[in-house]
Amino acid sequence: MQAQLPRPPFVGLWGRVEGFRRDALTKLLVDRKVVRATFLRGTLHVASARDFVALRPTMQPVLDAGIRVILEALGARVDPGRLTRQAREILSEGP
Repeated sequence: MQAQLPRPPFVGLWGRVEGFRRDALTKLLVDRKVVRATFLRGTLHVASARDFVALRPTMQPVLDAGIRVILEALGARVDPGRLTRQAREILSEGP
């Protein structure tokens, strides 16, 4: 589900799922069964962790191309591959 702003995943699910409770989604997020991340169309979505892991590799080339276009338009001198490697190293210790 699209979740670009802080409240929409809660309000959107409340409006679509009978009996939805905010704390239920919060628990799924904390337990890492659901993720909120860049996904379809390069916007933030809430998805099951299983779906995210399965589908993100398919989306990654599109997201990579999009960031390259943005960086070039800004005249930025960022090597996305190097940045990704550094981020993974820093984040390898945990969230």
